[in-house]
Parts: sequence; C-alpha cells; structure tokens
Amino acid sequence: MSVPREKKLKNLLEQWPPGLVATSTWLKTFGIFTQLTQRYLKSGWIEPLGRGAYKKSKDTVEWYGALASIQKQLLLPVNLAGPTALGAQGSAHYVRFGKEKVFLFSRLNQKLPKWFLDYDWKNPIEHVTTSFLPEDIGITAQDYPRH
Repeated sequence: MSVPREKKLKNLLEQWPPGLVATSTWLKTFGIFTQLTQRYLKSGWIEPLGRGAYKKSKDTVEWYGALASIQKQLLLPVNLAGPTALGAQGSAHYVRFGKEKVFLFSRLNQKLPKWFLDYDWKNPIEHVTTSFLPEDIGITAQDYPRH
C-alpha cells in the first residue's frame, strides 16, 4: 500500500529543517522520486538549486546548510578547514568583513556535488583534497547554525 502524495508532501515539509538543502537521495527516503519531485517543482512547493538539489519555496539556504546536507544526506566526508573551522568553533582571531572565503577539505579524489560548486553562495568556496590526515583522526560533522 503506497502513501498518498499529500501525506508524502506533508511528511517531507515537517521533516525538512529550515535552511537545509534536500538532495534527490534524501527525497527518495520519503518515497519522493523524480516524477513527484517534478510535480512539487511545478506546484511551487520546492525550488531547484541545481541538478539533484532543492530548497523549500521562499526558504533561504546558505553554504553551511548545503554542507550539512552533503554530510548528512549524501554521507560525503567533507569538512570545514582552516579559518572557517576555527570561526565555526568560536575561535576566530579577528573579525572578518566582506565576502569571507569558506575553506573545506576532504580526502583525495573526493568531489563536491556539481550543484554545490555551481550555486552562488555569496562566499567563495575553497575545497582542498588531501591525504595528509589519517582516516581515524576523529573529525566530526559540524552542526549548522540555526537562524
């Protein structure tokens, strides 16, 4: 027995935190596949950010909400780095003005989703891949800030 479309949409909107990107992978966990996603786009419930990424209509999504989706929905090991990581933990050494560069790092050959790279986040994104850090170093995903 399948769940009616209206219930799927209601369940999705209840589970979708403000400021977070919904990936196609995550939508599928709610039983929302391509055809239903297209219907929600046409009806104005969701808006595209790029291929395979969506936001709620009239919602504001920042880079950290997109990064949280990459980490928690796509399970990609991409993390904050350098001054961005220090700032997120409240340990920044100076106040930054203007378009602050966002530093991210991951293991060698780990790519960021195209929709993340192509979207205008208002901050330049610097993604560095490295084999310098061992896998068991204990890096954890950062909770994204709530407004």
